[in-house]
Amino acid sequence: MRLIKRAVHLDFHTLPNIPDFGANFDAKQFARTL
Repeated sequence: MRLIKRAVHLDFHTLPNIPDFGANFDAKQFARTL
């Protein structure tokens, strides 16, 4: 078995009464940042 040295865990919990949360999310920018 190979040992994992790094892991990224992304977990978002948002309320339904915030309808525009993440409206300006840029997946390509997020990937570049990672």
